[in-house]
Amino acid sequence: MDRSLGGLSIGEMSAGNEGGSKERNLRVFYLNRILTSIGDYLVSPFLRVYAVMIGASTSELGFFTSMSSLSSNVLQILFGRLTDRLRRRVPLIVGLGIASSLIWGMVALAKTPETYIWLIVVRMLLVSAIFPASTALMGDLIPVNGRGVVTASINFWTSLGGLAAIVASGVVMTMLGDSSGVFAIPLVSAAALGVLAYVVLLAIKESPRRVITRRPILDVRSLVADVNVNPSFRSLCTTQALYVLAMSIAWPVFPVTMVKILKASMFDVSLASVASMVSSLIAQRFAGKLCDRVGRKPLITLGRFSFILYPVTYMFAPSIYAIIAVNFILGFPSALFSTALLVFLLDNTADDLRGELTAFYNLSVGLSGFIGSLVGGVIADYLLATMGLWEGCAALYAISAVGRFCGAYLVHKKLEEHRSYPSTLKMELLNLIERLGRYVKRRV
Repeated sequence: MDRSLGGLSIGEMSAGNEGGSKERNLRVFYLNRILTSIGDYLVSPFLRVYAVMIGASTSELGFFTSMSSLSSNVLQILFGRLTDRLRRRVPLIVGLGIASSLIWGMVALAKTPETYIWLIVVRMLLVSAIFPASTALMGDLIPVNGRGVVTASINFWTSLGGLAAIVASGVVMTMLGDSSGVFAIPLVSAAALGVLAYVVLLAIKESPRRVITRRPILDVRSLVADVNVNPSFRSLCTTQALYVLAMSIAWPVFPVTMVKILKASMFDVSLASVASMVSSLIAQRFAGKLCDRVGRKPLITLGRFSFILYPVTYMFAPSIYAIIAVNFILGFPSALFSTALLVFLLDNTADDLRGELTAFYNLSVGLSGFIGSLVGGVIADYLLATMGLWEGCAALYAISAVGRFCGAYLVHKKLEEHRSYPSTLKMELLNLIERLGRYVKRRV
């Protein structure tokens, strides 16, 4: 791993935070994130496609997607508050992480959509318990100064690992054929890598934290007060939850279009994911600096408007290559969005409440995804039965596209960010165009 990541050395990242100990801890965290990403991306891009292959209907896909969204967030409030009370976060993360990784091996044995879906739900429940603790640990390890750069650097290396995993998984499954049994190899590999990733995390030397909050874990009144005390955080939860509600309506029919209309193979699915990851990797190299120069809100807004292109493209795609192309194009704003969103969360959550508030944000978005996917699956069953395969999918894509536009406009108008920044997205874009123009003149 390069000593200089995104313009700052790891030593500079950890300056003022116990020097060498923090530097070592940050390196271990990088390794954990990379290994976890490799394991997850061996299987995650193919989960819904695999559900179709073993016979899941559109309503079952809607249920699968909605339950995945809900279960991946439902325990976050409880464990978010728990992690804010623990003097050390690592043991909780490791225990839950190993358990969640082992479930991939059990998924390899699933033969029916029902068994498959419920195993994924159980795994998502464990992941929902891990996430607030992992995010809080990340906040502990990364200093406030240059937070955007460091976050983008972590995203870059995890994306690179994920890219390698998608390519490897897609190639292996293509070589072995299109039967559902070929998915067992990536699943078992993901289980092994996941266990290794969380064992590695034990190398972090975590100093006991001073626990500030003493409130009951299930104190709803104090949770509401914590959310309301920060208008920026509250506006993030509201705008993102409404956007995800509109976005998730189309989720159940994306894999249907891939498999039944475009006749995509597992290798095609991997190529679509790879296209997105490649452009995301390119964008991650400047996402952190851009986030620190123009602010978080402009990049979040840009990402939300750009995601309207997904349902529009799926609606009119003549072949899988159109999906691959739009994935590559939207990988750029997606990378900017993911970096800005995480940094916005870190900016607007106090150290002693970070686990709890991160959990609240994810639960609000997860509930929206649950409702949207469930409703989308039911609507898809009706539309496909009455209108036909292509027409039914197209109608649902149109509904989602209109909803995404309204949600993105709401983000633009209502998301609050009170910090000032040295530049704007428009200024940076004009500066980029000017530099490109000078470069072209020199070459000519």
